[in-house]
Amino acid sequence: KFAARLKIGRKKASMKIATGPVLARRARKAARNAMAKKMTKGIAKVDLTPARKQEIEKRLDKMQPRVNRLAKRLLPKIRKAEISKKRG
Repeated sequence: KFAARLKIGRKKASMKIATGPVLARRARKAARNAMAKKMTKGIAKVDLTPARKQEIEKRLDKMQPRVNRLAKRLLPKIRKAEISKKRG
């Protein structure tokens, strides 16, 4: 019953440019991934053991202010990528 409505909603949402909070969340995620990559010396997250992943996540949680600063710096780049993706 709702599947068609959900599909239409997803299609409409994919056409719109992401809002501020969504972009901020993406920037934060990108910042965490960049810092994790730096900690693992370039090893992809999927190649790490679960214990190592957990350890890195714990360390990233302690580095929250630094992650937020990096996310703030990445935000314009992410916004520009979003706009270019939506406008062609």
